[in-house]
Amino acid sequence: MRRLEATWHWIIEVITWVSRASVGLMVVLITVEVILRKFFTFSIVGTVEIVAALMVITVFLAWAYTDSYNGHVRVEFLVQRLGRKTQSALSAISTLVMLGIFSIIIWQTMVYAMDAFEVGLRYDTARLPVFPVRLAIPVGVFFFCLQLLKKLISSIAGLLPIQNQVTDN
Repeated sequence: MRRLEATWHWIIEVITWVSRASVGLMVVLITVEVILRKFFTFSIVGTVEIVAALMVITVFLAWAYTDSYNGHVRVEFLVQRLGRKTQSALSAISTLVMLGIFSIIIWQTMVYAMDAFEVGLRYDTARLPVFPVRLAIPVGVFFFCLQLLKKLISSIAGLLPIQNQVTDN
């Protein structure tokens, strides 16, 4: 189990580094664009499109990481007053609903990405292919769903009776 957890942590870190790199590229690209426009009246072709594409990569590839640290917004003022088993049951139900919704999102965004690939869709100005950016959406949501599945297992474990653990004193 520890090996599986370590592998999952490594995967999350890798996709998060891709997300972080896209933020860095956005910063560099925008900075260079501002300097070129201000001092040389020159512009990089397709900057807006490239930054928009990098933003998609940044957001969707960071979802699983954010959820692994409970970084998403939650409203818990009512749930925290409930018992442990009730909290676990509500968490399991809401996670199942989210898994269902996000599974549909994966399916539809994958269709959307494959359409871009099949027709060879490119950005108008930058002439870069659209497919990799569109593919980042279902990939990011897929890893987010894996994180949700991990959470679901934890919630279900919270519903099970606590077993007496023998400890060496």
